[in-house]
Amino acid sequence: MKFKYFTIFVLVLTLLVSCGKNKKKEYDYNEYIRPASMYYSKQDTIDINNLVDQYLTYFKEKNLEAAADMLYFVRHDSILPLDEVRRQKFINAYKLFPVYDAQQKSFILNSDRNNNIRIVFQVYKDGDIDSEQGTMHFSLNPVVKDGKWFLTLFDPDAEGVEDIYKSR
Repeated sequence: MKFKYFTIFVLVLTLLVSCGKNKKKEYDYNEYIRPASMYYSKQDTIDINNLVDQYLTYFKEKNLEAAADMLYFVRHDSILPLDEVRRQKFINAYKLFPVYDAQQKSFILNSDRNNNIRIVFQVYKDGDIDSEQGTMHFSLNPVVKDGKWFLTLFDPDAEGVEDIYKSR
């Protein structure tokens, strides 16, 4: 009988000791989430959303000329509209795909030139944009110059763009 109580005592003690060691690890989220390198106002968010909404309207309507007219590229300290060659490449590339729907899926702002708005578009009639079945995607990179926002196509090799998580 004493052995039974002793065994129960050892089991309970082992359980208490092992439970005490399983404290939750506290994470320093700053180690994983890098803060934006600039201050974004409510107006910045409104301006970016208005640009993206207008762009998506053109894109869904297959008005690729108007969508292309909203795109720019960065060269040194200048933000320039797409030249005719880039503009035509954009139009020709997206003209190949049927677009049944398009939607903004994510919105990440990091700096004046390093941002990412992921756009998903449905290319199959029976696709599902929410589950991203029968879809394709690309990203826009809103950039700001003198307080005005412009849309560029996201290019990981573009000037000022860096993968902020790559060095981690």
